[in-house]
Amino acid sequence: MPLNEALAWRPMAAALAARHPLWTPGTAHGHHSRAGGWLVGEVIRRVSGQTPGRFFTDEIAAHLGLDFFIGLPADQRGRVSRMMYQRPAVDLTTVPAEVVPEELREQ
Repeated sequence: MPLNEALAWRPMAAALAARHPLWTPGTAHGHHSRAGGWLVGEVIRRVSGQTPGRFFTDEIAAHLGLDFFIGLPADQRGRVSRMMYQRPAVDLTTVPAEVVPEELREQ
């Protein structure tokens, strides 16, 4: 899948929905950490009509008084430590907002 589609919500959700099991259902199980966000997020979106970030904020964080975000607001970026990939080093705080999936952008 091209990167621009992998970073867009609808193409990624559609690609996952089109996948067939790698084994007969009920005979084994598995998990892929890179797909979990889209899988859970799409269930949240279809059931509630909200993005995962908005749902978490409204239904969980607000009730528990949590200072936690899924989709970090721009005014909170200064509070976060920088994450760097090695080989080559990439500062993830400089990733342009337009390449972040819409549902994961600030709410």
